[in-house]
Formats: sequence, structure tokens, C-alpha cells
Amino acid sequence: MDHDLQAAIDASLRDAVRSQTNLQRRKSSVVDLTGDSDGDASAARRDGKAAEKEEEEEEEEAGDDDSDAELKRAIQLSLQSGRGPEHETIDVDALEAGKATDTPEPKKTASSWIAGFDRKKMEEERLARLAKKRRTGEDGSALALPAARPLKASRREPPSGSSSSFAKISIPPATATMAAKSAPGVPSTEPSIQFPAGAVKKTWAFRCERKDDIKLEEVLQPSDLELAVLSSFLWDMDWLLMKFTNPRTRFLFIMGAKGEERREQLLRETASMSRIRLCFPPMDGEVNCMHSKLMLLFHANHLRIVIPSANLDPYDWGEEGGVMENMLFLIDLPRKANETVDDTTPFRDELVYFLRASTLNEKIIDKMLQYDFSQTAKYAFVHSIGGSHIGSGSYERTGHCGLGTAVKSLGLATSRPLKLDYI
Repeated sequence: MDHDLQAAIDASLRDAVRSQTNLQRRKSSVVDLTGDSDGDASAARRDGKAAEKEEEEEEEEAGDDDSDAELKRAIQLSLQSGRGPEHETIDVDALEAGKATDTPEPKKTASSWIAGFDRKKMEEERLARLAKKRRTGEDGSALALPAARPLKASRREPPSGSSSSFAKISIPPATATMAAKSAPGVPSTEPSIQFPAGAVKKTWAFRCERKDDIKLEEVLQPSDLELAVLSSFLWDMDWLLMKFTNPRTRFLFIMGAKGEERREQLLRETASMSRIRLCFPPMDGEVNCMHSKLMLLFHANHLRIVIPSANLDPYDWGEEGGVMENMLFLIDLPRKANETVDDTTPFRDELVYFLRASTLNEKIIDKMLQYDFSQTAKYAFVHSIGGSHIGSGSYERTGHCGLGTAVKSLGLATSRPLKLDYI
């Protein structure tokens, strides 16, 4: 604590101790008004004058041993209460400014101490008010406070092998607030047909404000999800399965597995999971990668088809520090009102072609065809099927050739130069 501040407190407390001492001495010189002797009255007056003289002498002294001991105890208590948890330092100029605005010092009377005028206590209260002003920015003087600890939010580390670990990541308070804030028009996680005509969305990214984006929970709408057919290149199963809140949801994962040994290993690992089935697209010959990403989400009243660029891991969906924005196309299809309605579109035909090439169970394809694909007429489904494709009816339907076919079928072909953006 600053030397000048301690000296001010010492002087203030010394006055309080002397006031108490004076009070005790005045009590010792009380005159008994019940006496009727003039001599007694004169003696009392003499005693009173002697007491006043002694009082003046006491005020000139620095204090006897008892007063010094009491003063030291009072100063010690004042210093203990004035210290903050991290030994906060107070600007002396700020204290002087505070003295000019705080409660004026009362007169030195015997009744002041009895009435509760505790100089030490008032000094502590004044210091507390001054410290409060510093914290709220009402005063221009500096107050050294401990640095605020950043907020923390839990996250999972990227998977290592087949297991996932949990750790902590520090997030600035402003970031945490921004992440939790939802802008108007954000897609809902409640099951409903939100995109009957189809839409392109970007995935939410870590530390980014919600604006025309979508999170995985909003894509899945998990509360009434009956069947989820998911295809991806990378997987984080621990993270993914936590997104599904309905215990009745069944899963079919379309996974790349090169070689019979790898396939058998995956089948053994999921054998005890009654709600999970696996599908392995052909990866014969020089095919070493299955990179297709697709979601078929069967709800009670609609089918949601999602074609994302993101893998099924937290980073690609903006979680656990992911900052990369991915894109996706999604469309909600209602159930057919009439089985005789012809909803055949190029989009539907190419989707069925791709699923059969991936060896998906035919019953799931039949289930998918119970929904109305009429709104997909203005879209094309472009896929990539591994392997060699020979013949006019094969190579034109997949890969870059399939993309060219889609451009022509949608009437987008042009002879003018094109501007292409590569991501």
C-alpha cells in the first residue's frame, strides 16, 4: 500500500482513539448532582478543570503504549480489509479525488464514536466505493486488477484411430455470444418441409455469425427421423451418432472399404449394433477411393435429400474449431398423394442409377420412390462412380461426362466463354 495512504489512515485512526480516550476521562470526572455541599461543587469544578488540562496534554502527545497497541491493531484490520485477492494497487491521486466527493468528515465529539462513527470502518467503506468506481469505469484513474480469465467451452479433439478424446478450448466472450446467436430465418431442427423447391446453403463455420447457413442438426431434424442413409469419405462416428436424438432411428452407412478383409472388419465392429447396416460400393481394380457424399433422410411425412461437400466429421461442419465453409444442396419431398402420379425426372433417374451402382438395398430404393420428385425437374443429379465405363450408355452418365450431359439437359449449354470459380 502507498506510504501517503497509510499515513492518512494512521492519522484518521489516531483521532478516533483519542476521542475514545477523552470520553473515558470525561466519564471519570462526572459531578454528583445529588450532593448539596458547596465544597463538593467547588471540588468537582476543580476536578473538571484538571481533567480538561490533562485532556489537552493527552492531545499533544503521540499516544501512550496502550493507544499505540490499539492503533496498530486497527491499522492492521484496515489494511487487511483494503487488500484485494490479488493485491490490487490503488492510484493515490484517485484517493485524493475521492476524498473531495465522499462523505464529509464529522466533528470530533464524544457522541460520534458512541453513535457508530467508526473512522476505520468509514475509511474501508470509502475505499470500497472508490474501487467500485474503478471497476465500472466512472473514474479516470487506473486500478490494477487481475486479468479476466477467458470463457471455456468443451470440444472433442479430432479422432485418433477408432476413439475420440475430449479437451477444452478457450473462446473469447464475444465469440461465444456470436456462436450462440441465431439470425432470423435460420433453419429449424423441428421436422417439417422447409425446402420444398430446393436450396443451396453453406455450412456454419466456427466463430462466424449465423447468416444464410445451416448446421448439421438443422439438416438432420433428428426428432422423428426414421431412417438415415449416409455416404461419406471421412467419418467421426462418436461425434456423428451424438447428433441423433431419436432412439428408433435406423442407419445405413455407405462406406468405402477396399478389400474383403477391411469389409469384414467393419462388419464385425458393427455386428452388435442392431440399428446400423453397412453398404460397400464396388472398389475393384484401380478404384481406391469412395468419395461420394449423400444423405437420404426419411421422416414420418417427408424425405429430405442432401448433397453436401462436407465429410461427416466435426471440422467440416464448423465444430471443434472448424473454419472452412462447405456447401450443400437439399430438397424436401412430400409423400405421393397418388401412386399413379408420374413424377419421373432426370434427377430421380440418375439418383436411382447411382444408388444401384453403389449396391444399396433395393427395398430402400423402393421406399424412396414413394415420395414425389416433381419439384426436382429443374435440377440434375451428377455423380461419380468408380471404375471403368465403356459404352455409350455408361460413360455419359457419370463423372465429367455426366456433368456435361447435365448441362445440356438443363439447357445451359453455350458457345460463349465461361467464368468458372474453383473452390
